[in-house]
Amino acid sequence: MDTIPFSQMGDDFDVSDNGAGAVEVEAEADIYWILKRLPERQAECFKLFSDGYTETDIANRLGISRGNVSTHLKLARKKIGAK
Repeated sequence: MDTIPFSQMGDDFDVSDNGAGAVEVEAEADIYWILKRLPERQAECFKLFSDGYTETDIANRLGISRGNVSTHLKLARKKIGAK
């Protein structure tokens, strides 16, 4: 993953839930700005989910339970302001 200096990242972004449980991010800022705001495991889950992986896929890939993935995604959504 490329690193972008925090000072070069914008802060103008909109996060919304599309009603199907997926989070859509419309941003001038790169998604890395959002990921930097999250604890590591939440960021991993959020990135994989945004790449189209299901909660089950993420759980298998990270070696954790689907329930833990669901919790990490829920906390990530809350932290970035998604409903």
